[in-house]
Amino acid sequence: MTAAAHHTGEPMTLDQFLALSVDNAYRYELADGELHVNARPIQPHLRAAHRLVSQLNEQLPGELEAFAEPDVVLKPHQHKGRVRIPDVVVTRSEWRDERRLAADEVLLAVEIVSPGSWREDLLVKPFEYAEAGIPHLWVVSVTDGPVTLAPYALIAESRRYQQFEPVTGTASIEVPWPLAIELDALTARR
Repeated sequence: MTAAAHHTGEPMTLDQFLALSVDNAYRYELADGELHVNARPIQPHLRAAHRLVSQLNEQLPGELEAFAEPDVVLKPHQHKGRVRIPDVVVTRSEWRDERRLAADEVLLAVEIVSPGSWREDLLVKPFEYAEAGIPHLWVVSVTDGPVTLAPYALIAESRRYQQFEPVTGTASIEVPWPLAIELDALTARR
């Protein structure tokens, strides 16, 4: 089934979502049975995501690896399923499913805020990622002024994130492995 063919008025099931044949010009996400179709990110968003993947992979321990834009099944329930596409994730290197990850396989999710996505990236997705048990979230803003990174850490008992002070310049963070991310390099032109 194509995304355009799904106009039943009923919530989309997880199986229907996973069976979609998609147009790669768009990003498809499932939020509690509702299909979300968005334009793919543009510069500087893409540049920042790919450079962040490079910086992470240079510093991560050998058993971990960063990837850009995998589907992550946050809620595997058939009728109220939730599948999101973080801009960047860190997972174990042995990840084998080339298309999607389960939420419990994601150690760090990163959302890069775009002018059209700020509400989802700042309000909706942190709640969803915490509810799914993803231990760490970074929200990176590349739009106005210097690049900033707001780190979040999961408080497991409450399934809520604690947000820490946003940083600029070099972000030195333990998640639980030490990382130093050169934020300005994420968007600098060559």
